[in-house]
Amino acid sequence: MAPNRGILTVDPAGLLPAAVRTRLTAEGFRVVPVGRNPALLTPRQMKGVVAVLACDRTADREVRRLVASALALEPHLPVLLCCPGGEVDPHFAPDPRHRPVGLPLPPDADAILGALRQALAEAPARIRPPQALPTAGPLIPLEVFHEVGKALTSTLQLSEVLNLIADTTSRFVQCEAWSLLLLDERRQELRFEIATGPQGPQVKQFRLKPGEGLAGWVAREGRACLVENAGADPRFAPHVDGATGFATRTILCVPLTSKGKVLGVIELLNKQGGGAFDDRDLTMVSILADYAAIAIENARLYQRAEELAVTDDVTGIHNSRYFHQLLERELQRARRYARPLSVLFIDLDQFKEVNDTHGHQRGSQVLREVAQLLKASIRSVDLIARYGGDEFIVVLPDTDAATAAGLGERLRATVARTEFLAPEGLRLRLTASFGVAAHPDDAQTKEELVRVADQAMYQAKARGGNAVWPLKVPAGRRRPSRRAR
Repeated sequence: MAPNRGILTVDPAGLLPAAVRTRLTAEGFRVVPVGRNPALLTPRQMKGVVAVLACDRTADREVRRLVASALALEPHLPVLLCCPGGEVDPHFAPDPRHRPVGLPLPPDADAILGALRQALAEAPARIRPPQALPTAGPLIPLEVFHEVGKALTSTLQLSEVLNLIADTTSRFVQCEAWSLLLLDERRQELRFEIATGPQGPQVKQFRLKPGEGLAGWVAREGRACLVENAGADPRFAPHVDGATGFATRTILCVPLTSKGKVLGVIELLNKQGGGAFDDRDLTMVSILADYAAIAIENARLYQRAEELAVTDDVTGIHNSRYFHQLLERELQRARRYARPLSVLFIDLDQFKEVNDTHGHQRGSQVLREVAQLLKASIRSVDLIARYGGDEFIVVLPDTDAATAAGLGERLRATVARTEFLAPEGLRLRLTASFGVAAHPDDAQTKEELVRVADQAMYQAKARGGNAVWPLKVPAGRRRPSRRAR
């Protein structure tokens, strides 16, 4: 047997014993292990590989994807699959040319070598002339996918990643329409982030639950699917077609999976030319989906890190660090366009009693409820942040002092009439003191605005709390003087 012939081993669960690898080496084979990411397969890694040896105990979709990626580079490689009872799932490889030879678990060196010799002896018969291959078009060279991977990992902004995926998929995929849906874990629904074709804008208005339609089924099961007749498939949900006028005939849908978690799906509709999507299309889109999933996950992690850097971990609203950054920007804008800008400084009255009586955990819950109540009561252009302890601060662009004081009064009344910790049966009542400061009347700099608003809040507290200071006064009257903290 010629030395140094490679055996690509696909064994993410570590089922292949070291003794088997040693025996293969002794028989003149070079064992080439592959990692869990199919996108990392390189031409150099595949050089000299003559067969694929896979181990799969639990129908792991990662095994299928890794094998499919290897066959995308070398379509005529024989595949040996060690699986329970040696019974190969008929769906493991839709293309009969790629159907593995089944071997039982645990892997046995003699059985593997015997099957390997037979498969290699039959290998010439597996190679068919190019004209006999399916006419779906050539597979994309791996170098192209590496270029795609570099492009997708060149940015950490999710919007840019999605634009790159849209551009890449449109270049490689020949179909009437395709979509990329991402899973919103909080709402447990799939949202159309990309939807091409004439009906794309209409399609983007829809939401799907995991399990709803083919895309929902793929998201729930984490498995790809090829459908030749959508109308005859019970998983197909026709309501999107009914609302948009699109006529879905054939479907290819693959999951976007990262670290074992489904992030979303890519769904292709109606292959150009009228035929059905085939295994080559599935392999190509699956590899593209692997790159896309990695890029999306990285962008989401970066986005989350950015959010954590500017988010208060107790209340979920912005922290004081972000407040100071935004206030500086808004103040510059107010100066440039000669527009007013106001700040509300808010402090909960006697909040220490909540912590002393009910504990800090419930005190933190009260802070969360107050923060969300205030956030829901202001405009989308306003910003609320936790300044520290039981203090909050609100930036009000294009708002003068009188209007800010009016908003402060409404917020004060809202807090006073709300029962906090009601789900826990406590129904606590709280009040808050509000201080108002405005640019340019009260202050010229960021520091002065915060200081004046803080002093005004303490004036409200000094008068018994549950008040807004300075109060809105009729035109022509002086505002009350402010006492330093």
